[in-house]
Amino acid sequence: MKKKPALSNVDYSLINNKQPPRVMIVEDDVFTIEFLSTFLTRAGYQVVTANNGQECLSILSVEYNHIDVILMDREMPILDGIETVGLINDDPEHSKIPVIMLTSADTREDVLEGLEVGVYQYLTKPIDKTMLNILVKNATRKSRHNKILGIKLKQHRRGFGMLSKAEFEFRTIHEAESLAAFIAHCFPDPEKILWAVYELMINAIEHGNLAVDKEDRANWVTLNIWEKEIEYLLTMQEHKKKKVSLKFSRRAEGFYITIEDEGDGFDWEKYTNIDLKNIDKELGHSIVQARDTAFDHLTYNDKGNQVIAFVATE
Repeated sequence: MKKKPALSNVDYSLINNKQPPRVMIVEDDVFTIEFLSTFLTRAGYQVVTANNGQECLSILSVEYNHIDVILMDREMPILDGIETVGLINDDPEHSKIPVIMLTSADTREDVLEGLEVGVYQYLTKPIDKTMLNILVKNATRKSRHNKILGIKLKQHRRGFGMLSKAEFEFRTIHEAESLAAFIAHCFPDPEKILWAVYELMINAIEHGNLAVDKEDRANWVTLNIWEKEIEYLLTMQEHKKKKVSLKFSRRAEGFYITIEDEGDGFDWEKYTNIDLKNIDKELGHSIVQARDTAFDHLTYNDKGNQVIAFVATE
């Protein structure tokens, strides 16, 4: 039976924007700048360059809304990559832009240091063109999803300080986007929590209820068909009735979110040990980032189909 394309109510206008994605290259080596600029331009991206972190921040102060992805060298004069990413992620507007860190330092400690300050992905030198292409495509998709979520976040504003307990069910990407924007306002720092809640919700849909493996996901993202494939799977008979539950509660010690899917679970501990050789395909890096930069605690049950996220009261 021939597979039919799925119908979707997801707003793809920002994701499939007709304007070419714009990538900022932050690098002090002229040969690396030339290599990256040539490759990305031929691949259809617009390119802007900066020679150090300070120049990067200056450009972002004016053009942050027109930058989709940043390729950032780790070692640079004036302001290095780690410091620059930290400053980028301290700014609510700039923090929506995924940063891919270019580095020759690929130890676990180096990678975790970057993830803790908000690095989206790592690309080790010498740069592999196939890996570069995959990571920039993935980052572009994330960047434009972040813009969708940002729009939805602005639609929900008042009355959240009075909400102490709530329960929800969702099953689609569109519902996850809207609910993530809603729930984020229940926290002291909505911008900081938004992407992390959304990532956990999407994980529950695709890896929980739909049992999508990371290889298929990586291929779909590369081919720019991830949303359509997920929406198609949701129409299949065995998945039609599957839902994800989300419970929110506000207590004296802090804020809790519990997300539970109807899938068979997964080995979540394996995904928090990042495989440096396959980091572009890793589900785990988003879990690590959520745990280290958005939540004070993140805990899965033994089965792996329920996660509890906690943010302490300030």
